[in-house]
Amino acid sequence: MNDWIKYILRNNLYTNHYQKIIDKIYKKSNDEIINLYNIKFKEIINHAYSHSKFYNSYYKKNGVDVNEIKSINDIDKLPIITSKIIKNEINKIYCGNSIFKIEGLTSGTTGSPLTTFRTIKSINIENAFLRNY
Repeated sequence: MNDWIKYILRNNLYTNHYQKIIDKIYKKSNDEIINLYNIKFKEIINHAYSHSKFYNSYYKKNGVDVNEIKSINDIDKLPIITSKIIKNEINKIYCGNSIFKIEGLTSGTTGSPLTTFRTIKSINIENAFLRNY
């Protein structure tokens, strides 16, 4: 991917939009942030269950009832997912539009890089957090 495309992916109106949202979050009280954190956690679990072939079957196989996941405190109800599982099931894990699927790699600190898929939205949100930081 050439540098111009990378720049546009990282610096655009959407990144600016997400940065404004992040700025508002940092102005909230601790209780409001924890509440928002719990809401987003539950949304992620439900989205994964509803849209990812992998998570849907993995949660069912491991007896997870997503309706019982109410907050981050329920994280121990979720089965552990190893990098080996991710490597073997990466295409079933991804639940976005394949047109917008962008391959990313971890640094491989365990000896072998892990392939992940990103979206333009996830890149924009990541860069908004980086700007804020």
